[in-house]
Amino acid sequence: MARPVVIGVVCAIVVLLAAVLFCIWHRPTGGAQPGAANANASYLSPELRAVQKRSHEIAQKERDPSTLNAQDWADVRAMTANVDWRIRAYGLSKLSMFKGTRYEEEAWKTALEFLCGKDRVDRAYACDAVARLRPAEAPRYIAPLLEDPNPKVRKNAEDLLTRLGYSRRKG
Repeated sequence: MARPVVIGVVCAIVVLLAAVLFCIWHRPTGGAQPGAANANASYLSPELRAVQKRSHEIAQKERDPSTLNAQDWADVRAMTANVDWRIRAYGLSKLSMFKGTRYEEEAWKTALEFLCGKDRVDRAYACDAVARLRPAEAPRYIAPLLEDPNPKVRKNAEDLLTRLGYSRRKG
């Protein structure tokens, strides 16, 4: 009689372990923090998927910025105003596409606004937009980020300044 009980207990443990491993393997990564692994798009919210799609559509116009229109600008501006940092990042990454268009001044102001923001991801993406929109003016706005509390933002600022032809003197 002891043998069927042992077999039953072992089977129960195996099933329980399989269920736990299945849950761990198939759980969403969440993506709540910047840099979180989110390789499987099926875990992305419908809103984020729609933003990715729209962002890609706008990016297709990069070869000919004259095709960018008011709706494109409105969509990018809406992305930058979103509460989700991932969606704001998509919007901020598209700001520099408006260089040479009638929306360049608004894109510039938006980038400068986020350059001084509280979120490190916003500051990093805005830093890149500033450098691309107006390379000649960018160093004076990017240089203060060399003292940013976040090391990734500092590194991004330093890399962009180097790319623009400036170097940080040591010592």
